[in-house]
Amino acid sequence: MGIVMKKMVLVAATLAMTAGSALAADMPVKAVRAPPPPFEPWDFAFGSALMNDYIFRGVTQSNHKPSVAAYFEPRYNLNKDLQLYIGVAGESISFPNRAAAEIDVYGGFRPTIGMFAFDFGVWGYLYPGGQCFNSAAFPGSGIPGSEIGCILNGNLPNAFLATGVPGNVAKKSASFYEGYAKVNITLNDQWQVGVNEYYSPNFLNLGAWGDYASITAKWTAPSTTFGTSGVGMYISGEFGRQWLGTSDSFMA
Repeated sequence: MGIVMKKMVLVAATLAMTAGSALAADMPVKAVRAPPPPFEPWDFAFGSALMNDYIFRGVTQSNHKPSVAAYFEPRYNLNKDLQLYIGVAGESISFPNRAAAEIDVYGGFRPTIGMFAFDFGVWGYLYPGGQCFNSAAFPGSGIPGSEIGCILNGNLPNAFLATGVPGNVAKKSASFYEGYAKVNITLNDQWQVGVNEYYSPNFLNLGAWGDYASITAKWTAPSTTFGTSGVGMYISGEFGRQWLGTSDSFMA
């Protein structure tokens, strides 16, 4: 009887050890955290648009006709909070001087401090292909302040000599540049507000300084608004005002 009891105890001990080993093998192994992805300093943004009217600060640039636009912007991130960038964009326009298009060249830097995303840079507006018309109707160099021979775009009526300069008057070149400073504030996942300031010493080559300031707001709908469809929605708006100095004698 004693011998049988010893064998039973030995079998029980063996089963216990085997079960323990099996349980240990079935226990989930703690996953090793993957290393963070390497920092990629380069980034690119690009896009295009089809507009029924190209409005720039409340004024049509396409004569209330459709316009197409495209842009390309390489970016270089010095770190997660500081980005350098340059860009080029193009829009179709319809100007009195028959400029072929608007070509934008710009660049700057974007620092981020907590909820504040800043943007500082310079923007150049180029309007190649501007033309002059009817310069033979004026003696000398044309209207003061204009390019030589560049005075009028349009046909001169018979009553021109009696009534003065009629029609659309425009310089050959409307190109100009302006510096800008912006800040966008992320209040939460749904709300963003911003303040923008632009300044040019010679707005649209009018001979007058130009200052534009605006405030912006954006509301982004929660991701659950349209269920699991993957469709998102946001509403944004801008309210701004343009100030202009005194133009040169050509535009007076």
